[in-house]
Amino acid sequence: MHAKILTRCSLVAAAVGLAACPLKASFYEEYILTKDAAMLGLPLSNHFRVRDGADAPTGLKVQKCHSGASHNNVYAPPTTNITFDGGNVVYYTNILGNALPADCMDYESGTCWMGDDDSSSGPFADQGQAGFVAADVSCSEPNRSGWLRAFSSTRFTNSAYYGDSRLDNPALDQVWEINADFDPANPMITNVNPAYVIPFGVSAPVDYTPAANELCAVTGSVAAGAGNNVLPPGLVSVHWENVTIAAAGVIAVAADGSWAGYVAVTNRTAVTPLTNQIVFRAIGVSARPGLPVSPPVTRYVLGVPEPGALCALAGLVLCAWKWRRS
Repeated sequence: MHAKILTRCSLVAAAVGLAACPLKASFYEEYILTKDAAMLGLPLSNHFRVRDGADAPTGLKVQKCHSGASHNNVYAPPTTNITFDGGNVVYYTNILGNALPADCMDYESGTCWMGDDDSSSGPFADQGQAGFVAADVSCSEPNRSGWLRAFSSTRFTNSAYYGDSRLDNPALDQVWEINADFDPANPMITNVNPAYVIPFGVSAPVDYTPAANELCAVTGSVAAGAGNNVLPPGLVSVHWENVTIAAAGVIAVAADGSWAGYVAVTNRTAVTPLTNQIVFRAIGVSARPGLPVSPPVTRYVLGVPEPGALCALAGLVLCAWKWRRS
């Protein structure tokens, strides 16, 4: 069984021969991912790990989270309602709903990162190294759950993945309790992050490219591949919408992140060119449908008349010229 196992008070009392520490007014628990089992006095070994199985590099963002009331939204996926997306700074502000559901708390936002002993629980043998983190979460209200959430980069929006330190009993209901027995062990940062802003570009067409037929060739690139902070091509695609004629479609992404295809443009029934407004987005697959997503890229394509329509127009002009001469 994976369970909560120690309290900081008991460790301190045992070390210095004192009675247990007095209780704090609020619930306060620590979450420690370390390979220094001797420091914990238990046969435990945990580090955060990234997609390729390596220990998570130092400096990656770690968010200290607690759930809504009655343990609502515990481990809920990140959201895009981001108030503060700072990197590793000493901010010490608690923010409700910051890349979390509205009833969840980003505790001491921006103060924790991979390699950091944020709770001053050490020293640990692997402190400051990849995969290690120690942090605390506090709450004055009962019936909440706490956890650490690690990201694959330094901010919510530049991280393709996230991972949670999960416990069988995540309730934030003790004082100075140490949590170190995670399930699964060595939490993986491999969940697609809905708050990720996908790097994306459109190389063709450029604005006001004439389209000689009803399909316009389009190309571009998106951050995709096998790395620890990019989505695999199978989990991201390019979505286009021709706002002018209410047409839409999807284009697959190649293994190297490139993409190419065709978009529909105006049917050019008129004899004058028509501007088509086409919006492109890269959209990934996550627990939140439609997210993550790139910023939209808009291109304007000039739909030119059909050659037959132009010939008809030229004929009309010629007839009118002849009539005036006569």
